Amino acid sequence: MAIVSPVRLKSHPLAGRPVPQVGRGAMVRARQVPFDAGDARGREPLVDARAHGLQGESYYAIRDGRNPPYGAPIDGAVPDLLVRRGVAEALVRVERALAPFGLALWLHDGWRPLATQRGLWDFYERKVRRAHPSWSDMQVTHEVSTFIADPRGFDEADPGTWPPHLTGGAVDVALRECDGGALLDFGAGFDEAGQRSETDFFERELAAGRIAADDPRLLARRILTHAMATEGFTNYPEEYWHFDLGTRLWAAVRGGGAAAFYRPVPQP
Repeated sequence: MAIVSPVRLKSHPLAGRPVPQVGRGAMVRARQVPFDAGDARGREPLVDARAHGLQGESYYAIRDGRNPPYGAPIDGAVPDLLVRRGVAEALVRVERALAPFGLALWLHDGWRPLATQRGLWDFYERKVRRAHPSWSDMQVTHEVSTFIADPRGFDEADPGTWPPHLTGGAVDVALRECDGGALLDFGAGFDEAGQRSETDFFERELAAGRIAADDPRLLARRILTHAMATEGFTNYPEEYWHFDLGTRLWAAVRGGGAAAFYRPVPQP
């Protein structure tokens, strides 16, 4: 797919609202948030987002190399884009609100098997160790944990160990044009490691005078972040594409004593 920046971005009412400044360390805070086992939403089944009219492609299951930086499928990845039913319904509402502006969602990932989470962890652990051969195991773990939930200590009885994607409440999304389906330019590729992937990166670039106020990369992030927030999603500030609903990461970013209500789904 080509990556373009439609003129409609400038006229979107959310384009003028800056991405909120959210403190870093959400993944660490998420280990301590409460879990509400009695919340009825936690019993929602997994559904295929595409059966609800949403579009996308399971990024980690791509076999022809179109999924950099991996270039191959990740262990355990499934071709289906599975999410909790409530998540799918919320995404449909987001897309309905975007449609008058010629925009729609594109899903990269939803429910993620534990094997895939482990495969991603191993990939980035190797990458960090190559880049920083003198780092201790603790330093490597801290760095990798900024963009991948650590699956190594997973315990179904301990909410603090639950990777958000394993619950079906996390989703990785982008914006696309309704006409033609071209993806918008967000200034960093999906799963690109580094500061450019931080949601507020272009807000900082704007404040420093390095980009214009109508930079399409800035506007695309604003529109996506606020459109998703309107339906209750929170954004993981280290990744402009990652959004949560009902996960422990969602509760950590939301704050105010919010409790997670989606638990892991080991198998769909």
